[in-house]
Amino acid sequence: MSCHQTSAAGSGTDDYSVQQENELEALASIFGDDFQDLRNNRPWKIKRPPEVYLCLRPNGLSNGKESYVTVDLQVKIPPTYPDVPPELDLKNAKGLSNDNLQNLQTELTKLAAERCGEVMIYELADHVQGFLSEHNKRPSSSFHEEMLKNQRLQQERLALEEQKRLDQRRRQEEQTKFEIMAEIQRREEEKREEKKRKEMAKQERFDSLDQPAIESCSVLGSSPCSPGPPPELTEPRKGANHRRRTNSNTRHRHGPATYIPKI
Repeated sequence: MSCHQTSAAGSGTDDYSVQQENELEALASIFGDDFQDLRNNRPWKIKRPPEVYLCLRPNGLSNGKESYVTVDLQVKIPPTYPDVPPELDLKNAKGLSNDNLQNLQTELTKLAAERCGEVMIYELADHVQGFLSEHNKRPSSSFHEEMLKNQRLQQERLALEEQKRLDQRRRQEEQTKFEIMAEIQRREEEKREEKKRKEMAKQERFDSLDQPAIESCSVLGSSPCSPGPPPELTEPRKGANHRRRTNSNTRHRHGPATYIPKI
């Protein structure tokens, strides 16, 4: 891919190589052990375009602040760099989501196209470090801890649902018990009312039987009838009185007895 800007006319491959080597020396001085020239790992000393590896961390780590995100930037420099942008590859990302990593890759590609025609590796590395600083946050938990948390939440949810079912069943049992007690009370009340109606009906029958006798006594002009002994008990008395009167009359008809003295 060619850039809109080009190097000065007459510049050749040697000019590109000089620019590239000067930039790599500056990068090695700035990043120290975090900078690696991958050409040194080649077994054959064959001249080839530079390829570097940068281990990048968030900018401005101080006061014991810990780095929770890191990423490595691998840069493959084409022979005509910087007139052609380098090939950029992000590796060994730590603490970044896939979405964040993809966004960072897109930003680097765009920036490299904008800086075409000038050395840019340090600026690209600095952009990565700034991105890491924005996303340098302590992870909430490890994967295992997150799994345990989800299991605990699942158990709590199941326990809550079970408790709701138990409460609903208890309320239904209490409602059924209340309805049964209400039905028992209703039946007992009906029994009491029925018994009361029977007693009132019986009393009304008794009152209706006594009423004709009271009315007959009132018609004859006598005082209200009072209860007396049954007729079968009065008949023998009448017979006994008749016999006493008969014996008394017999004695009166014969007269007094005569006394005769003995000689």
